[in-house]
Amino acid sequence: MAEPMSADQPSRSNAFSSISQPARVALIGAGTARIADALREVLSAHTVVECLEGCRGLLNPMPGRGWDLILLDVAEGGDRLAVAAGAARRANPRVALLLLASGDSLDTMRTALKLRCDDLLQMPMDRGELARRLQAALARSLAARLADEKLALLEGICERLLADRDELARKVGGLCGDLASAHERSSEQATIAGRVGELRALLSQETERESTVRTAMQYLLSVTGPMNTAVFLPTADGSWTLAGYAREDTPRNRLTVEMDEFRARWCGELAGAPAVVRVEGVVTNPQWQPLAALLPGRDIIGWACPSPERAEAILIGFRSAQRPFDAAAIEVLDALREVIGCALQRLDRIHRRARPTWPAGASDCSDTSD
Repeated sequence: MAEPMSADQPSRSNAFSSISQPARVALIGAGTARIADALREVLSAHTVVECLEGCRGLLNPMPGRGWDLILLDVAEGGDRLAVAAGAARRANPRVALLLLASGDSLDTMRTALKLRCDDLLQMPMDRGELARRLQAALARSLAARLADEKLALLEGICERLLADRDELARKVGGLCGDLASAHERSSEQATIAGRVGELRALLSQETERESTVRTAMQYLLSVTGPMNTAVFLPTADGSWTLAGYAREDTPRNRLTVEMDEFRARWCGELAGAPAVVRVEGVVTNPQWQPLAALLPGRDIIGWACPSPERAEAILIGFRSAQRPFDAAAIEVLDALREVIGCALQRLDRIHRRARPTWPAGASDCSDTSD
């Protein structure tokens, strides 16, 4: 067989210096046992040479480790050792398999070709030549082992990188979701701010409480859609009076009892509510259960229009539970209720200032003496 080329020499030292564990060489057969000591001398100190008596050690190497080089003498072992060597080669394709022969017999050549041996060593052989050919074959096996170790290392690194990529993708997805939510929320806030400014501009043009209430009701219906709406205003004695009613499907004259109940009880309850109150379906808050029972089958909302001094108005809207109020519309109503309250307070303040008053003890100009 052809001898190894000298170009293997540079990779030989690299392979021996880079491997993580000693190279393992298996010697099988009487012929190999006779040269075991010579092999230990010519091979690298980073090499373990073991003489095996049969096939068991060849097919069952140290756990987690295979052979790097197998030197086989089939002259005394027959076909059984050849079959075992072939099985070891199939189990570990990178192992270097060398055949030791004492002549150029046809059977030896046939066996070498069948086992796809890396080299055929014809004994006797010069020690230097033997060392060079053994080291060349072992260097090729170690280079393959080093490549396997690097591949395993790269696979581990790739797995970690994939895990890091998945984690990063998950975090980026979460951030994108947060950014989308923030963008949506900012859009909603911009819409609400536009609604607030629009209603404030409309109410600033009104000079009477009645027209202010009417304009506010019309604007609120554009936010919520059609609904029955009752507006209550406070009186001087602290009670509430019905100031307006917008009909959707229920006439005012069919709600006498409900309106009295609104005025007597629920206006006071809603005046202290910090936000829009919605009563729908099964009411979990016992405070609003009687209100739900007052209008069964209805989706009900109620809210106060506060000013810094008091609740300037109470609005109660209701419609069929089959057309429930939208959560976004309720959020807009919650922002608009203070606009209505401040507009009503402004009119009250203007009217109080315009009302004539007389200083205490002053005489009436209409009382003249002759």
